[in-house]
Amino acid sequence: MTKEQALEKLRARCSRAEYCCGQMEAVLKRWLVSSARPISFTEKDIPEIIRSLVDDKFVDDTRFARAFVRDKLRFNGWGKQKIIYRLRVLGVLPDVIDTAVAENYEAVADNRISVSQEILRKLVGKKWESLKKEEAPDVKKAKVIRFALRRGFEYDRIITCLKEIMQENGRKNNTKV
Repeated sequence: MTKEQALEKLRARCSRAEYCCGQMEAVLKRWLVSSARPISFTEKDIPEIIRSLVDDKFVDDTRFARAFVRDKLRFNGWGKQKIIYRLRVLGVLPDVIDTAVAENYEAVADNRISVSQEILRKLVGKKWESLKKEEAPDVKKAKVIRFALRRGFEYDRIITCLKEIMQENGRKNNTKV
């Protein structure tokens, strides 16, 4: 495979989905190591191939990061910490990560809650309800906190959300009696 053929394959791939530079570099390195066909480009050609993809707007780390944050938050229910970690692993620059995360996690004006707060509330509420009612509240609380932390949400936001849910459940239980 020549450098031009590799570039064409990557362009075709990038036209179907969003990718970052780090992912494209990983694909190229994987082709160099494990390709069954003869490869005529070297590791020194990888930056040039990636630069060509960026110049032709097939790859844009900012666009990728925005889409990644939005999708992982809304569809996977991931918290800020987990999203930041994954973007770092993919090789996205810290300032690009900060910008993309800020767009989706900043508090919304007019005292409305942000999308991330809505998602956290929904996840914590579902988890709280799924636990056995006979369990001690402290045990349930610890399980919910661990669950939300694994999802990448911040501890203080989890505690605030959990307190609200526990208060609501306490009010519900008092009105039924």
